[in-house]
Amino acid sequence: MGGQAPSLFQQAYEAHYVAERPGWWPGQVEVIRTLKRAKPDIWQLTVSASDWLYARQEWSRFNWSQFRPRAMTYHYRRDTLLTHRMLDAVFDWPAGRLEIDVLGERWYQPLREGSQDVLTCQLWIRLQVASGNSSPSCFVTDGGPLQSLTALSLGQRTVHWEGTPRNARGFRLSMGRRRVLDVWLVPSLNYMPVDMRYDYGNRDILHMRLKHLSPRSDNDAPKVH
Repeated sequence: MGGQAPSLFQQAYEAHYVAERPGWWPGQVEVIRTLKRAKPDIWQLTVSASDWLYARQEWSRFNWSQFRPRAMTYHYRRDTLLTHRMLDAVFDWPAGRLEIDVLGERWYQPLREGSQDVLTCQLWIRLQVASGNSSPSCFVTDGGPLQSLTALSLGQRTVHWEGTPRNARGFRLSMGRRRVLDVWLVPSLNYMPVDMRYDYGNRDILHMRLKHLSPRSDNDAPKVH
């Protein structure tokens, strides 16, 4: 089922962030976030970053159903000098089952309508904020059981993008104590995240700021009629 995507989010893009990596090995790493069409009715949202101390690869494939992203497959891998984590998830909607594989250990749980992976949850939060919802929420898994997530408002602030001050709205997404994301969305940039701070606990923090944003040539999303 291809469904329809809200027109505000029909554009494929490539966004480059500079990430500050404090803690034991402070430094900077470039993070690239892309949205593109993988197939005529399937989209892929990818986040990647790497340097000699840190590597992260995360992607989600999804389609649209009733103006909502519908997660299909999700992959996450993060490596540092001391840690390694890998997660794969398959959303089997016809069977009503979510399959999760964490470092080769596989288990299953029932799906519920509206379930999302980490990346499609972020997209769904953006859509809800763009629609005027001040308390956006979703059901999400980050490798554990599906849980209800409500984004807590952090208020508003002014950010500067390409020399122009712009209003930004902030939200905190907490998936247990191990994974907290503070994100600032700019309405004039189609609610694109311009500032994101991931906190994985144990001083494992990644702070990302948007530096460059451009449309992609494969910007041929399904149109809303």
